Amino acid sequence: MTGVQTCALPIYLTIPQSVPEPEKKTFDAVFISRLHPQKGPLELMDVWKILTQKKPAARLAMIGAGPLDAACRAKAEKLGLAKNVEFFGFRDGVEKYKIIKSARVVVYPAVFEVGGMASAEALCCGLPGVSFDLPPLRRYYPRGWLKAPPGDFPGLADCIHRLLTDPKLYAETSKEALAAGLEWDWNARAKAIWDAIERSIPPAAKTFFQSPG
Repeated sequence: MTGVQTCALPIYLTIPQSVPEPEKKTFDAVFISRLHPQKGPLELMDVWKILTQKKPAARLAMIGAGPLDAACRAKAEKLGLAKNVEFFGFRDGVEKYKIIKSARVVVYPAVFEVGGMASAEALCCGLPGVSFDLPPLRRYYPRGWLKAPPGDFPGLADCIHRLLTDPKLYAETSKEALAAGLEWDWNARAKAIWDAIERSIPPAAKTFFQSPG
């Protein structure tokens, strides 16, 4: 009896195609994750405060819920960011993608991570990403992304600011982000799975299988 052949494939996304691009972007960045210590939402309030020193009207959309919800809102208020940060709570489907597409950048300030796919939804919409330079995120987001040293709040704020103020950098990074994000699409993953199956079939048995096209 022969062994079982396996292959590793990244997680997939179902990307809604029916959400139109807004006429105008209303947020400079969007955060999409649980409001949990691992994901860095409290740290993001500090980063955003630094960013507003260069861009006072910078607006941030926070999508997600979790144990730090009240603490994040309180910190935003304490730092004078009540008009800069809007908390949407948990959102899904078309409603979530409308918010994502209303932003220019996705920011993911996780302080420790083993992976993460929520931000890939924003890449699928052409939003470049910003995060701390954690090893797992180098694998998940190798392109379409700017990274700052872990714990470097001014550096992370600078990454966001550069994307918002450098049209050439933004266009190049956005193009990379869209290409990278679409690799997470379910249709692309389904094809990768089928190709892996075909590679594992002995030549003599291939007549019993037909590609879905």
